[in-house]
Amino acid sequence: MILDANKKENIFKAADVIRRGGLVAFPTETVYGLGADAFNEQAVLKIFKAKGRPLEDPLILHICDITQLDRIAEEVPEKARILIKKFWPGPLTIIFNKSKNISDKITASLKTVAVRMPSNNVALNLIKESNTVIAAPSANKFQGISPTNASDVEEELGAKVDIILDGGMSEYGLESTIVDCRGDEVLVLRLGAISNEQIEQELQEKVSLKVVSIDSKAAPGMYELHYAPKKELIFLDERQLVNFLKQNSITEAVILCFSKQEEEFLRKNGFKEVVVLSQEGSYKEAANKYFSTLRDLDKSNFKSIICYKLPDNGLGRTINDRMKKASHHGSGKV
Repeated sequence: MILDANKKENIFKAADVIRRGGLVAFPTETVYGLGADAFNEQAVLKIFKAKGRPLEDPLILHICDITQLDRIAEEVPEKARILIKKFWPGPLTIIFNKSKNISDKITASLKTVAVRMPSNNVALNLIKESNTVIAAPSANKFQGISPTNASDVEEELGAKVDIILDGGMSEYGLESTIVDCRGDEVLVLRLGAISNEQIEQELQEKVSLKVVSIDSKAAPGMYELHYAPKKELIFLDERQLVNFLKQNSITEAVILCFSKQEEEFLRKNGFKEVVVLSQEGSYKEAANKYFSTLRDLDKSNFKSIICYKLPDNGLGRTINDRMKKASHHGSGKV
């Protein structure tokens, strides 16, 4: 059931579903989330079942007020406080040592918990009216393309969700950045809508991107294969593109690229089917359109989707991360 999120009565209905142990899909500034009462273990288990998500993949908790951290985290490190002051509400998730109130089902039995405060007003109002903390991963099937609008959620999960709140397109179109500030070194566990450069500027120190193995579960979204379409997806940089063209026919492939400049280069190299994320070369526009464009291409008649690497900085680095993780799919041949 899709309801207009701009109507207060629908927020009340959705909050009632959360309080009664049901599932609500709702918009955030990043992507749409699939939410349940974080303090109701049976409700939380419904999330895993609906998504087909393994229990060893932890969830993110969503709050609407900083005081809710008292029920979730044992302590708030000083560096985390600095980031909270700058980036909350917003697309930044922070790892804390969890309190005893948090079920092991949420955290995959880890001693830590991932928390964020979204900036989307629908999400904030839903959390407030539910009078709880909401556990919510993205509202799609496990390892699939993240949803950026209500129809994506309905297509992915359908009747598995009690209510889908339609709040329009997501603002960022990419998941939150996940950071761990508990040690001397600040670790970025997942690239996201807040860039490493923004975090470094605020903390006045370098951060490290944590390289993880395929079976890592330190934070959500850390599996080697993630954010993937059903079609074969191939991720190439300029060097790899030359070798790829020598060995493959591209008659049944479409290539996704960043800007008009990349489009011109690709067409000169023989690509006729080129889709551009941002003609003007805007990282924000490219990020906003990436998942929805990939979803459209997944429904197309093309056999394969080729993603051409973006400039590797800021949000470009995050989009490249999503492309790379999605590319562990298929044989690499067109």
